[in-house]
Formats: sequence, C-alpha cells, structure tokens
Amino acid sequence: MSKWGKIKVSTFFENVYTSICMYSVVPKFTKLFKHQSFSCNNIIKLKKKPCLIHVHLGPLPVWFQLFLLTAAANPQYHWLIFTEQPVTSTFSENISTKVLTRKELETLIHKKTGIAVSLSNPYKVCDLKPLFGLLFEEHLQSFSWWGYCDNDIIFGRMDHFLKPEWFDQYQIISTYSGYLSGPLAFYRNTPGIKRLFTRVPAWESIIKNPSCQGFDENLRGHPAGKTLADILLFPFHIPEIIASDTYFLPAKKEILHQYHWRIKKRQAGKHRLYDMTDIAHVMEKSQKNTVLFTSLLASDIYFERTGLKIWEMVWDQSRLMEKITGKEMLAFHFRQTKAKLREIPLPNCHNLNRFTLTNKGFHA
Repeated sequence: MSKWGKIKVSTFFENVYTSICMYSVVPKFTKLFKHQSFSCNNIIKLKKKPCLIHVHLGPLPVWFQLFLLTAAANPQYHWLIFTEQPVTSTFSENISTKVLTRKELETLIHKKTGIAVSLSNPYKVCDLKPLFGLLFEEHLQSFSWWGYCDNDIIFGRMDHFLKPEWFDQYQIISTYSGYLSGPLAFYRNTPGIKRLFTRVPAWESIIKNPSCQGFDENLRGHPAGKTLADILLFPFHIPEIIASDTYFLPAKKEILHQYHWRIKKRQAGKHRLYDMTDIAHVMEKSQKNTVLFTSLLASDIYFERTGLKIWEMVWDQSRLMEKITGKEMLAFHFRQTKAKLREIPLPNCHNLNRFTLTNKGFHA
C-alpha cells in the first residue's frame, strides 16, 4: 500500500476511533489523541489557519467596525461572524457574516445537542463557545482548525506570533498562560475535539442555566483552592511565573493571579471536571504537547495587574504595539475600557490606517 493510502486509512479509523472515545471515562484521554501526529491536510486540502467564530446578540457595539478592520488585516485567518443586526461592511473577503437571531440560535442548540436553552442573557454566549465547533460544523468543513473570539479585541500581526508548527503539533492553543482563554482560543477541527465539552459531567445543566457560568474558562464555584502545601510552595513558583510572561515583568497582583491557575492545574484530575480549563489540563497531563498555553493576549486588566497604570495601544497598518513600553502584541482585549466607550471619534474606518486606544478611549 502506498504511503498516501496508509494515511487515508489511518485517518478514517482515527475519526471513528476519536468519536467512540468521546464517551469513555476521563482517564482514557490518551486514547483520544493516540494517533493525532499526522496532518489531516494529507487527505483533503483544508485551510490550515483557523476559522474564528464570533456570535453577538443584541445591538452592535460602537467599536465593532474597528474589530472588523483589525481582523481584515490578517488575511491568512478567516472570521465567521453571527449577529442579530446586519453588518454593513466587513472590509475583506476573509470575514463572513450572517444574521442569526436568538431564537434561531436556541433552535440550533436544541437541534445539535437536544437541549432547550434560553438566551435572554446575551453573555450566555460565553458558555456556548466550546460548542461552536459542533454548532457551526457545516461552516467549518474546509478548515483544519476553528476557534472563537470576542469583539472587544484589537488584533495585531497574528502570523508574527502564532507559529505554523503549533497548528501541526497541538490540539488546542490558549492565548492565556494559566487557563483556557475565553476571549481568543483555537481548537483542532476533529470529531473528538468539537465534542470535548461533553467530558464535563454537568455540561447539560451548565448550558441550560440562563446565566453565564464561565464554562469556557473557569466555572463559578470551582472547588480548586489553596491548601497548606500550595501556600508553602508559592515562593518556589515565582521565578517560573516571571519567566513565563511574554510581555512584561509581572507585579505582585499578576504573580498571585498566575499562581491561582497553577493550583488549579496541579489539582486537575483529582476531582470531576468542571469546565474547559479542567479538560485542557487533564489532556495535557495525559499526553504532553496536546494543549499549548501562551501569554499572548494582553488586556487592560492584565496591564492593571502588572502595574502598568498608563498605557497607549497603537494599531498601525496591522502592527499592534504598546507605545510606552515599545512591546508589539498579538492582540489586546479592552474588557474594562469598553464600559467608557459611548462613541468612537474616528474618521471612516475604510480609510483608517492608524488609531490608538488608551484607558480614555479610541483616538485617531
């Protein structure tokens, strides 16, 4: 049999095997990824770079066009955006939009999972992010990776930070170093990965709950806590935490924040799975190099924890940089700053090549 034929047969059984393994117990995570060293691009010419999915319920925010502008500046990646209101312009062919009402999304969830949900709270979409690979699988057939992102994000030069070999080696890529990143994360497009959320025993009740539970990152009420051993070991982890930061020298708040996630990682597998971060940690413990945790996504909250009180993000023809420190960044999440934004005093975004963002808002 030719090498191509062997790969094709292997891929067929891999997809069948992966689907079966999804219903096994947690300790069998290694089976789920046992034969995942090959590339699915050997069979079908799939797009190697991810398709990022964004779902927004309610009126479009005032910064939405800037979100699209910075996404369009990364033509190697594709965005699939579902909104209740029509999007007037997408700037580029790498962005596809579709109107999707709450009722239609509720119907889609019921069709794909058998669960009846209420989306009266728009933030409930955050809990649905791990389900996107399944919910929108018909749109992802030509992609070997999918992911999700928020719209309160400015994208920089993504290819400058996301290494091509990562998409060959890993199954999940997080843009946070300690846990699975809700604002921006990437998943390999396989039958097992898109149903990974079903590993959490309580996933159905979490999805049914009308309020946002933090399922995509860290579930509310998660039992991971600080034991006496965790407190005593804290000083020994400080050098590791400092060395792991991509952009800045962490201050006290950031070190404590990162150590909390190290505790959660250390306790993964010792209790039942509660959220997607638990799943990611157990996967990585079961088989190395399945999940990559990076610290590539910066945010105004991160700046606050690192002690950077005055900052200025500059987007200049796809390059994103913090002006005061001179650090170029993959992306910036303005989670806190957006609360202050009532209007964007910028010219037509179609002719915009440069803008800045501070804790006061956007500027030309």
